[in-house]
Amino acid sequence: MNETYVAMSGPDRMEFIELIGPPGFLLDGFVLLTLEGDGTTAGLLDHAWDLSGNIIPADGYFVVGTDMVPNLDYSTGTQDTMDNGTTTFYLIRTPQPAIILSLIGVPMDPDGDGVTDLANDPNVTIHEIIAIVDTGYPANDAVFDCTPVIGPDGTMLASGAFRPLDFPNPFCLDEYLDFNQTGNATHPPPTPGAPNPMSLTGCTPTSISVGCFADVPLGANYCTPALPNSTGFSASISGHGSPVPADGNMTLVAEGMPPGEFGYFLVGNTQGFFNPPGSGGFICMTGTIGRYNQAGNIGQGPSFSITIDPLALPLSPPVAGQPGDTWYFQAWFRDFGGATSNFTDGLVIQFL
Repeated sequence: MNETYVAMSGPDRMEFIELIGPPGFLLDGFVLLTLEGDGTTAGLLDHAWDLSGNIIPADGYFVVGTDMVPNLDYSTGTQDTMDNGTTTFYLIRTPQPAIILSLIGVPMDPDGDGVTDLANDPNVTIHEIIAIVDTGYPANDAVFDCTPVIGPDGTMLASGAFRPLDFPNPFCLDEYLDFNQTGNATHPPPTPGAPNPMSLTGCTPTSISVGCFADVPLGANYCTPALPNSTGFSASISGHGSPVPADGNMTLVAEGMPPGEFGYFLVGNTQGFFNPPGSGGFICMTGTIGRYNQAGNIGQGPSFSITIDPLALPLSPPVAGQPGDTWYFQAWFRDFGGATSNFTDGLVIQFL
């Protein structure tokens, strides 16, 4: 989620949630949800929009909203399709969107502990979560699943939330979009399907906006594609978890390697490019490089993964990753044929 706009002057005909992502990315299984946060009805699943069958367009923005919203990609109706009160917004992925849609009007936190059934459902991955609140929070209203809280705006519901200059920059906790849609000295205008403005106030950023049960893709690939290995294909690396070091939740996954071999993950703080003697690929970092000594058995997947501690990166001596740091990761694996080893492409992760 890159921007939301839920409360405005006049009829609510400009409500939207904007997603940002790689052009052409297929949204099968992705569902946007809102959970009621007001009073005794808090926790009800109010709305669910199944985005399956849609793709991120060429500009990288996918806009879900009412019919009058510019650059609209998915219509939620003519007006008043989102609540004007404390609301928790979710972007989830599930193999069964129809089941989620069937739960509209059902309490998602029946035991009232603040942790929803969504968070505990093994068929649901929470990719992102934020809450927009009014002055009823926290005395009378509720939000769920460790979500960051945006608002209230004085005595009113915050009109919406935005990431200054777009993802991966974090949402503003205390600067909101303008109720009048035109922008002013402290409230920028909404920009559906277009780049977000910079912060006008030097807002307080969220540390992370995925809640405490989310699992999001991490980083960007570089030095890609890797040179083909003995399978005839290039191996790749990916990451998921939380980009906040203190959360201690990062997993690296390597795929596309010869089955039955084993490999290690590497980490460094400097991008590079060289071919080690005897290897059929390139290592894409330089300087001081650390190795995770937990060997991965590639098996028949062919893939392997490890969970890493970003507060104990295996350099000599170990290094604790800090918010704002940039680190590079790659997998090195045994190969057979003309070379004894090869590499995946690289993954660069900026910690938040």
